[in-house]
Amino acid sequence: LQLYDDANLLQYSPYDEVINVLEDILPRLHAAGYTCVIKEHPASSIRRGSALANKKAYDYAMQFDNVMWLDEKYKEISNVFLFRLAELIITVNSSTGFEALYYQKPVVVLGDAVYKPSGVFPTLDEYLNGQFSYDEYKHNTAKIRNFFLKHYLLRNDVLEKWNTFVSMVQ
Repeated sequence: LQLYDDANLLQYSPYDEVINVLEDILPRLHAAGYTCVIKEHPASSIRRGSALANKKAYDYAMQFDNVMWLDEKYKEISNVFLFRLAELIITVNSSTGFEALYYQKPVVVLGDAVYKPSGVFPTLDEYLNGQFSYDEYKHNTAKIRNFFLKHYLLRNDVLEKWNTFVSMVQ
């Protein structure tokens, strides 16, 4: 889940509240027979207001018999573990979606993420209806990973050496 007050939710997605995300996706995933694991944002426990937003979302999600909810009690369960188990990752536009690219999992990005160029990620309906090419997806997401690793994310030692940094920018 996104944080309830995150700009990635409020400004860069079609949703106003965390519960709206679940209202959009859970009925379709339930109808398609998917088990859904919902993990609260790790900062939820320390962010004022998150408990109320997450409780509202939790109450809605628990109406479905295909939902497992991971709250603070399960914070030790790593995303890596969940990525390995998952068939599909759905995010509004968090770093979780980007991380999942390293496990070559299909990712549905519901909002406008910095790592979401046009035409690469399937919509939830495209995924559920089999209307996307997994091979093409893997090819395109490999380009995204390569770009971020080589041109966007910088190692600390690069930032410590001004000349190295300037030559990379040039």
